[in-house]
Parts: sequence; structure tokens; C-alpha cells
Amino acid sequence: MKNYNSVKPLFYRDLNKSEENVLVLIHGGFSNGYLTWKRQIDTLAEDYRLIICDRRGHGKSPQQPQPYTIAQDAQDIITILNEAGVDSFHLIGHSYGGLVAIELANNLADQILTLHLLEPPYLSLLPNDPDVSSLNKKIKSLFQQGSELGVEGVAEGFFMTIIGAQAVKQLQDSPAWQKIINETERLLAEKYSGEYPADRIKNLSLPAYIYTGGRSHPGLRKIAYEIAKKLSTAKLIDLSEATHDLPRTQPQFDEALLANIEE
Repeated sequence: MKNYNSVKPLFYRDLNKSEENVLVLIHGGFSNGYLTWKRQIDTLAEDYRLIICDRRGHGKSPQQPQPYTIAQDAQDIITILNEAGVDSFHLIGHSYGGLVAIELANNLADQILTLHLLEPPYLSLLPNDPDVSSLNKKIKSLFQQGSELGVEGVAEGFFMTIIGAQAVKQLQDSPAWQKIINETERLLAEKYSGEYPADRIKNLSLPAYIYTGGRSHPGLRKIAYEIAKKLSTAKLIDLSEATHDLPRTQPQFDEALLANIEE
């Protein structure tokens, strides 16, 4: 592992420091902390302390060092938690950020009160499932052709795979598309999610909640169900009207999250 002593720290938001209950929220790809969790900033920051980072290479965080890895992302967040003086917290990770959350849980299990995984692309768990295998091949091909396709081509190909042509057209016509493009270059220098080892959830025994959207990609839904199956302490939450963008499903996602945190 790299020596992180000389690595520039991430940009992060530390909201409502007076609250004892801490939520650490980790965003996925094509995004940053604010873009993913802005609704939660509006709805949860009054009652919880929120720590929301821009993962390295995203948003306002430094671009170096590269290549980006899940282990590096986890170490970055450990550095933030130490700086913020956080000893115990609820951990929430969306998409690729869910893989980072799993890595953190392997390192900080005693400090994590509850673990919340929102459709992490844990492709290695079901390599032979046709929906997961198809998703893996398509996304891996985009990564391999990244320099040829360019950031817009990679973003378009990814979202075509995940949400379909009609939804992509609506997304491209919205102000959000340029923000997505701005965050896409990071993916061309990151560890491919399909390479994350399947055994990293083997020894996790903390309270875990796995969220999936009823309108999400079938491969991602199957992975969510498989994680819940493999973790004896896990509970599956299936939000029937949600897509992969679970944090934007309001108020259903917040209600489910808070119910599980306060259980």
C-alpha cells in the first residue's frame, strides 16, 4: 500500500457537529458528495452530524495519486474520520461508494454502528449470473475503451446500460448531464469494480442493510439480494419505485434509512 503521509487530504463537509449521531455518506461514480447527497443534506442535517466527502479525483478533492483504488478511498475516509474525531458512526455507501464502505467495514468494524449499502456493483459475487455477467462485460468494455470513447462516450455508454436510452436522453437534456461529464474522467483511472474480491464480505458481522430499487438494472438487484443472503446480519430493503439512484428517491429512502438507524 502507498505511503499516505504525504497525500493531500480530501475535501469533505462536516455538518452539524453538535450532534452525537454521525452519518458518513460515500458517493459513487459520475458524481461527488454534494451531487449524490444534497437531498440528505436538506433532510437529515438538522438531526444528525453528516460527514460527506468528495472521493479522490471527484469534486473539490485532489486528483492525485493515481490510479484510484478502493483501498485508497477507504484510507482517505479513515484519515477524515481521525481528523474529525469520529469514534462511532453509521456508514452509508451508494454504488461504487458501497464497495468503499465494505472495505471500511473490514478495517473499522468496531466503530461502525450500522452499515448501509445502496446497490454496490459487487460483480464478482455472481460472475455466472447472465444479468450480472452481461453488465460486467458492458461496463468493463467501456473502461477498456475509455481513451477512445472519451468521457462523454463513457458516460453515455454507462447510463445507457444502467437506465436505458429514453432515460439517458432525458438526462442529457438536463443540467445534471454536464455535472456528470465533469466527474467521468475519474473513472478512467480507477480500479474496476468487477475486480473487487468476492471474499471481502465474508467476515462482516455488523448490522447491515442492503437497499435496491425496483426499477433498477436486474444485475444490480440480484447483487443486492446476494449480499443480503451472504450476510447473516443483513436486512434487504426493496424500494419498488426506485432506480439505481436511490438517494434521490424521496421520502422513501430517507424513511427506510432512518428506520434502520433508529431500530
